[in-house]
Amino acid sequence: MTDPHIANRPTHLKVYLAGPHVLRNAKDREQKKAVCTRYGFEGVFPLDQAPKEGLHPRETALTIFEICIAMMDSCQLTIANFTPFRGVSMDVGAAVEIGYMCA
Repeated sequence: MTDPHIANRPTHLKVYLAGPHVLRNAKDREQKKAVCTRYGFEGVFPLDQAPKEGLHPRETALTIFEICIAMMDSCQLTIANFTPFRGVSMDVGAAVEIGYMCA
């Protein structure tokens, strides 16, 4: 049976999932993706595509940035976790991702 709240929602919209939760285990990420799927979305995480190993730290950072930008460009929506991360403020990476997606 189709959930009446999502019956008329467009399908195949991609959702970029931002926040410190992306660093948790793969099982946690898969559960969040399953919730997206349940409501007719495709959830994607920044860590779905990892840079190749053995790069210089600067190259690793630039590659991660490029991967994240490409992933955000492929998404129509974002869901962001504002939970404080490593201090009293939200995850700075998520803040950048929110700004990018809003722009």
